[in-house]
Amino acid sequence: MPQPPYSPDMCDFFLFPKIKRTFKGHHFTVINIKSALLKVLKAILKIEFEKC
Repeated sequence: MPQPPYSPDMCDFFLFPKIKRTFKGHHFTVINIKSALLKVLKAILKIEFEKC
């Protein structure tokens, strides 16, 4: 089944707000966005993922 272009469930997912808060006010190039995102993801504790 195709997914709608906007799903309200995705806004509630715990990961997106964390990434959004961390990146707010910063500008990234295509080259360094991957390393910046990996840094944010590695900083999230395993227990937080398990709670989700």
